[in-house]
Amino acid sequence: MREVQSALEGRGFYGSEHPVVRDAQERALPRLREVLEEEPSVMVARLGDRVVAQGERLASEGILRRGLFARMEAAGFETLTFDRGFGGAELAAVLDGLHAGEAAAGSDASGVRLGHLLGGGAERAEASEAEPKAAGPAAADPAALMRPVGRAFQSILRGRPVERGGLHRLVEQLGQAARVGAGALLPMRDLKRHDDYTFAHAINVGILACGLAGAAGLDEGTVRDVTIAGMLHDAGKERVPTSLLNKPGRLTGEEKSIVDGHPVAGAKLLMAAEGVPRLAAIVAWEHHMNADGSGYPRQPAGHRRHPASQIVQLADVFDALRTRRPYRAALPLAEVHAVLLAGRGGPYDAALVDLFLREVVGETLPAAAPAAEPAAAPRRAA
Repeated sequence: MREVQSALEGRGFYGSEHPVVRDAQERALPRLREVLEEEPSVMVARLGDRVVAQGERLASEGILRRGLFARMEAAGFETLTFDRGFGGAELAAVLDGLHAGEAAAGSDASGVRLGHLLGGGAERAEASEAEPKAAGPAAADPAALMRPVGRAFQSILRGRPVERGGLHRLVEQLGQAARVGAGALLPMRDLKRHDDYTFAHAINVGILACGLAGAAGLDEGTVRDVTIAGMLHDAGKERVPTSLLNKPGRLTGEEKSIVDGHPVAGAKLLMAAEGVPRLAAIVAWEHHMNADGSGYPRQPAGHRRHPASQIVQLADVFDALRTRRPYRAALPLAEVHAVLLAGRGGPYDAALVDLFLREVVGETLPAAAPAAEPAAAPRRAA
């Protein structure tokens, strides 16, 4: 990447055809192609003060941040992706565009392409469904990002087929963020507003579930289905009055029974929905069931929860606890960690908790985090 940056900066001193510039480009090619022997594509991205590739921080991130990625940021991009089989001419074309201030997002056919983590140039919707473009996570339009989920919810409630294209395009964007690595999946939690909580929470759970499913080594198709299941896990809440979902005070016994019925309601809705992975109905039913047999709805004797439900459960609890709700304040990150760590081996699978905090949230765990008696999560955590 230093050679790529040298080729870009050299254009300002010598022009794109100068031997110094061409040599820098040529030196970058074999190293990149060596990496691409193991991976079909490699994305390099800037995340705040970090520059990462395939989940690893680059040793030269400071130099790259001030040079190559400063140019990319000025053009509205955060990612640079190399696909197996790319050519030197494709790299030169991207660098020429950055130097001239005329950079554009690359298409899927491009071997080297500039792009966005979320909500921007990666969108490839048909003209009838085109969403407003954004420059990345910080500038992403929450309404545009949530629209595919909102359409899916409405289709499910009305018994109409779910339009897969919008959901699948959103899953591609979330997967792109997930491949960048630890900590890349958290910016969306800033999109919360009280009036759009349900959809924003759905997007966030999809992001976090996508990251955890990928970190667990699931195949691409399963990660996609887990992501969609994460986004639709609370479909049953569409059958619960908003006055109960947003009630500031304690629920009565009858009110709690109504709210606690949303997993069964969601499973029924998703089972009848055409265009939704069957896995989504399983997750909707199980996402409040715990590994130790607690939770709701009551588990049949000998029941074993689907691994996808365990993944979505952690994503759901993490995002819900980090979000301000009418009935409680958002918990500091340290307190959310304490809840999850205390639940290792109790309500939550211990290995998944460790993987989630290490690979998705991006926190280093103690050398030996013992399973502990689960701490009581705040009432109505999710």
